[in-house]
Amino acid sequence: MRDSREAINAMIRGEPIRPVVAPLWDGIFGAALVGKRYASDVTVDEKLEVAERCGFDPILQLDPGMLWAGVEALQPETDVEQDGDVRVITSTLRSPAGTIGTVAQEPPHAGGTCIRDATGSDLVYDVLEWFDNEVLRHRDLILAEAKKLAAEYGGRAALVSGWMTPFELSFMAYPTVITSYLDHRDRHRELMELHIAVVNMIMEVAGEAGWDGFSTAGPPIELVGMNMYEEVAVPYLIRYREMAHEHGLWFRFHNCGHIRGLLEAGTYNRVRPDLFETLAPPPMGELDDLRWAREQLDPAICTRGNMDLEFLKHAPPADIARRTSRILDETAGYKHIVAAADEILAHTPVENVRAMVEATAGV
Repeated sequence: MRDSREAINAMIRGEPIRPVVAPLWDGIFGAALVGKRYASDVTVDEKLEVAERCGFDPILQLDPGMLWAGVEALQPETDVEQDGDVRVITSTLRSPAGTIGTVAQEPPHAGGTCIRDATGSDLVYDVLEWFDNEVLRHRDLILAEAKKLAAEYGGRAALVSGWMTPFELSFMAYPTVITSYLDHRDRHRELMELHIAVVNMIMEVAGEAGWDGFSTAGPPIELVGMNMYEEVAVPYLIRYREMAHEHGLWFRFHNCGHIRGLLEAGTYNRVRPDLFETLAPPPMGELDDLRWAREQLDPAICTRGNMDLEFLKHAPPADIARRTSRILDETAGYKHIVAAADEILAHTPVENVRAMVEATAGV
């Protein structure tokens, strides 16, 4: 059996035993490979089958909702209809504080897009408060579920729990989360602290159950701007990292675009995640010099990236192998996990993904 979990953790600790190739992948990439039309139908087992077929090292982030799948009160009512090829998914959460809902569209072999969300509702903060407190009430059940998931998947992948940043809370969707925050700053900040309490509990049970890391992403700098990022992101991300370490987890932070200024300002060295991704190159990102980007970051930080998604999908395997070798050269002397700039695109050929893996053989 491939030593993926050991190799991933060793790389993040700074004790690499071999190169690690761990691209981000989900149901969007996996659907066609397992004969599914919709990404949301791809199971965790099928995602891992895809990773094994492609030969890469899986860092498996499990949906936090899986941890409270047995708490009936926290499960939304879901209705699915078809509009041609597009799925229309209506989710309704009922609580003593009120009822809120979302409507999303999911095309074949693509991610779902929220077209109407709950952030405009006056009830959203009250329902959020109830929801978070309900999660906190069920720690024992959530711990039991975390242990079951570790037993089921821990032998096949590095296991990561995750949730949104405090600013994003739950049920919040861009871009209205920004105006919600500005209109309800005190209430939003109050719920941000409750959100942190929930995240702390998630980290605690994940650590106790033997998981490996905790992950979060955002808020996107291109939406909130530098000043708001300093206000609503940086201090909270630092707290996430400190909590993760307290519970024996490494802290993974994802930001895939508009980060040059934050690198130059040393912002991410203050956040200091254990695993930072994805240092995206053009045209998706702005980092056309991987070596420069890597040099801006504390050597203690392990990075992940940075192959362009369209290149990975369309280039010949030989070109992908050469680019993989350049990524290794450009990050030589640093902790770095080879990956693409974000989630692998649908219909990317298996042989292209395997080319990244094979290019590291014998390195």
